[in-house]
Amino acid sequence: MMCFSHYGRPILLCIAAISIISLSWSPVLGFTLITPLQRKHLSLYPRQSTAIFSTDYNSVSKNDNNDKEAIAEATTELIERAKEYVANPTPNDLADDFIFRGPVIGPLNKKDFVATLSSVGGPGGITDAFPDLEVNQFGFSIDPTEPNRVWYFERPRGTFTETFNHPIVGEIEPTGAAYVGPPEARSVVFDDNKKVRYQSVGYVVD
Repeated sequence: MMCFSHYGRPILLCIAAISIISLSWSPVLGFTLITPLQRKHLSLYPRQSTAIFSTDYNSVSKNDNNDKEAIAEATTELIERAKEYVANPTPNDLADDFIFRGPVIGPLNKKDFVATLSSVGGPGGITDAFPDLEVNQFGFSIDPTEPNRVWYFERPRGTFTETFNHPIVGEIEPTGAAYVGPPEARSVVFDDNKKVRYQSVGYVVD
């Protein structure tokens, strides 16, 4: 199954699988693949966010209930948009200048991101190797300094019960080990058209 051949849960799990070479997966898969070049690339693509709100947080009077209500409504709307995206992501959700990055992988542009997801989501991919994988997302909130950015957490769980065809090192035989991932901070940044232009994953917070 290719990650983007069907929408819904397979894609969601494939996005979780992007962290497959991070330190948190190492005890389960039995290897770590992190290079100095990967670390160097983490700073290549600075974020350039554009606020989607017509009302600036800093200009809102404490007595201006209309503006506060507008912000509350926009906040709720954006959080719901973020939940919709992470629950059922598609290539159409991504802006042309989309960038994906994590602590030990990326940055990836839109084309490379889609290709990477496809490589870990094919036959013998992450959804086959960890058939019971659950990403457990929670805690969606708006960044107080970047009002077009939504933060959330994940605490993934799964069991390595089937062969995993890693796109770099080849087949990895199942160990039956439980993957008990640490809580991760993740975020999505939206542009003016509510397309995702930036996504960060895999930043361990405990």
